[in-house]
Amino acid sequence: MTNSLNTIAYRAGLLGRFEGYVDNAKIVLSRWSKLHSEVKTIALGVELSELLLSARLLGLVTAVEVLLNDVLFDVFVSYPFKLGNRQISIQDLNSSGSFLPSFKRISSVVVNDLSYRSFKDYLEEWQKFVSPLQSIKEEQVKSFIEIKATRDLYVHSNGKLNDIYTRKAGEKARRPNSKGKIPLDESYIHYASGLAEDIIISIEREILSKYAHCTKEAVFREMWNATCCGERLNFDVQWEITNKPYYKKDISWPWSSSEKALFDFFLKVFHGSSTEITTDIEYSLYRWSADTAEGKVIRSWLDNPFYI
Repeated sequence: MTNSLNTIAYRAGLLGRFEGYVDNAKIVLSRWSKLHSEVKTIALGVELSELLLSARLLGLVTAVEVLLNDVLFDVFVSYPFKLGNRQISIQDLNSSGSFLPSFKRISSVVVNDLSYRSFKDYLEEWQKFVSPLQSIKEEQVKSFIEIKATRDLYVHSNGKLNDIYTRKAGEKARRPNSKGKIPLDESYIHYASGLAEDIIISIEREILSKYAHCTKEAVFREMWNATCCGERLNFDVQWEITNKPYYKKDISWPWSSSEKALFDFFLKVFHGSSTEITTDIEYSLYRWSADTAEGKVIRSWLDNPFYI
């Protein structure tokens, strides 16, 4: 439990960020589709038509890759124990100033390292760390691998067949046309766009379901329950966050001085400001060291403050 408390406040916005990542990916696909429809009214030569199709292919593949990477990064930061045995050095902490920037730096490195693996291996690791994509079949993964290989071919080799494409595409590798290029036409782009959309929708379905609890209200409850305040007083006895407007219930509890400092912290998260707050964050940090669950919760919020 304590292993995930250092960035618990970061999880308060996780669901919202995921929704934003998915929306962005969908927008990218939609814009390319609209552009393609608009340009169809113009008579383009073969070379310009091929250029447009290759650009669209690049855009839709990148949209999927960015979505996968952004989600994976946020999961690592939110649940740093998923980073395994990677350690934060004193130098890391000195340069970062706190845990959250350090976890972000390490997560960025890990995601970047994983992105250099084959897409098949990358996706397998992604599903271990994030969530299984149950609606995506193996054949679809193989097809997307070939699409990525075609994208790379047009970026680096103007579509000319080479050994790298053949190796990456595997059994889905396609034959070149009379010009030695891997074919790129409207039917292929239509299929690639549809597959990219299927993958995005599958990602959306899984992450918005599995991480539905990563909201401000749910994380506030989790933070309370992780501390001595939760041990002393049931969350629902003190707080109403089921229906808006939320409110603090009129309950008086004989908090000790350390507990009152922590309770004032929760009041600040809940209200922003309140006449009931009699201590400040500095005092709560003094009373609760960084090696306690309470100290981790407070410091996580300072790194990523939110309010109910």
